[in-house]
Amino acid sequence: MRLIRTCTAILLAMLVAAGGATELRAQEETAPAQKTPKEQKKRQALKPQTVCPIMDGRINKKLYVDADGFRIYACCKGCIAKIKADPAKAVAQLKAKGQAPEVRLALCPKCGQIKGTAKCCAKDAAKCPKCGLAEGSPGCCKDLKPTKGEKDVLLCPKCGQVKGAAACCAKGAAKCPKCGLAKDSPGCCKLPKAIKGTTDEPEQAPKPSAEAAPVFSHPTELAEASEFESFLAQNEFVLVDFYASWCGPCQTLKPTIRQLAETYAGQVRVVKVDVDRFRDLAAKYRIQSIPHVALFQKGKIEKTWTGAYPEKAYTGVLDKLVRGGAAESKPQA
Repeated sequence: MRLIRTCTAILLAMLVAAGGATELRAQEETAPAQKTPKEQKKRQALKPQTVCPIMDGRINKKLYVDADGFRIYACCKGCIAKIKADPAKAVAQLKAKGQAPEVRLALCPKCGQIKGTAKCCAKDAAKCPKCGLAEGSPGCCKDLKPTKGEKDVLLCPKCGQVKGAAACCAKGAAKCPKCGLAKDSPGCCKLPKAIKGTTDEPEQAPKPSAEAAPVFSHPTELAEASEFESFLAQNEFVLVDFYASWCGPCQTLKPTIRQLAETYAGQVRVVKVDVDRFRDLAAKYRIQSIPHVALFQKGKIEKTWTGAYPEKAYTGVLDKLVRGGAAESKPQA
């Protein structure tokens, strides 16, 4: 009897163990599979900002704070003050909500470099004693190393010519006793030297009543709104680049605008207008998207380009209007 009871107990224990194992297998099959670290990282990716980090309200695109390379949007002016007081805390609050602010790099309006970097003209407040410009800024007469991708050329801050060239006003230190300008500078009334093969008789000096305008071979950054009308009045052709520091295509177009200023120096004045600083001008000329390039002839718009185009798109029009017009005006031999 004892043997029968022992065998029965063993059989019951085996049945119970088999049933438990079946239940464990069923639970493993129905349980969801664990995510890998890569899948969890994808799930935790931050989304663009849609809510205010302070009040959790819907953001207003017109209300924002630029700090530490980020643009943090807010829902009201009260939140703007709190974000300005502690931008790092606002960024941390956004990330805790699974959102991230826009990354914005503030650019210097004078040199176009990132503010605070070694190449930015506003980093060092000291001014050059010779030309009065900030040391390291474009046009400073101090010997500077060119930035990467630019030609090793220094421009004279007074006349805009390549420094040391024949037309540069800083080449000769002596001044003309008649007009007071540096010798060989634009507008100097000194008699020009006789060209080889001509007579030795000196040519008649030009009348010093109208001084020749300087030639600008680089874009001019608009400093005041009142200067814009003077640019249009003083130059027959003006090429205006409406841009913004945060606009990526505008930065892509920047080398093309610089090259156009060099190619058409003395024929077309190239001016850059920051639409964030001069919103009245942007509204006046109905600038709805940037980059927006406009060609003015005698104060009126002749041609516009919206978007970043290759250099040929601009030179084709400029050659036809500027250089083509000049060729037609020459008398036939």
